[in-house]
Amino acid sequence: MYNDLYCKVFIDTHLSYGEFFSKIMNYIDGKKESFSYVVTDWCDIFIQKNKEYNIEQYMLDSSDFLYWKYYLNIEPQHIDEHKYIKNIANLLSYLRKYCKRVVIACDFEDEVNSMENFHM
Repeated sequence: MYNDLYCKVFIDTHLSYGEFFSKIMNYIDGKKESFSYVVTDWCDIFIQKNKEYNIEQYMLDSSDFLYWKYYLNIEPQHIDEHKYIKNIANLLSYLRKYCKRVVIACDFEDEVNSMENFHM
């Protein structure tokens, strides 16, 4: 068991914010609460434009995820820990189909990164 199930996901993509938001909404079947906030039955997601995104820095070192275009803040909602982690793994697998790179930062990132594709 993990003490903290919050996770942050950094995304490197050329998608516009609207396109990126739509991809996430379509996959998770969420309810839009505000411009950047989505609620599902298993989590709350804040879809953020990264204020640290800097095209010059990105061009110097595009592998530094701290300067990628977007990030997600994800908090669990009324769900079993194991199922939540599976859902995060599925979301990352989905995002990797449409984005150049996706990096997760959380207490359980090794578990997520080692999971096979599961279905929600």
